[in-house]
Amino acid sequence: MLLFLEWMKIQIFFFPASTFEIPSLNIPGLELGGIQIPEQNIKLFDKTMVMGSVELVYPLYTGGFISSLIGQAEGGLLIAKRRSKEK
Repeated sequence: MLLFLEWMKIQIFFFPASTFEIPSLNIPGLELGGIQIPEQNIKLFDKTMVMGSVELVYPLYTGGFISSLIGQAEGGLLIAKRRSKEK
């Protein structure tokens, strides 16, 4: 059963008590009964639980590729400024 408490914004699973029956193994002198599992209330998300990650990938060497792109951008800006002065 899933219960959502709106005022606390947490989800809690309620597992009722149950018995887990172990099948018979037909071994003389070995008597296995059921295992009792108690009732459990489990919080799924606690208020203090926070998880995050940040990943940054930056090339150490690009063979001049990035500096060439910067040079092209600066050249394009210079051409645009000169064209705007001509008009």
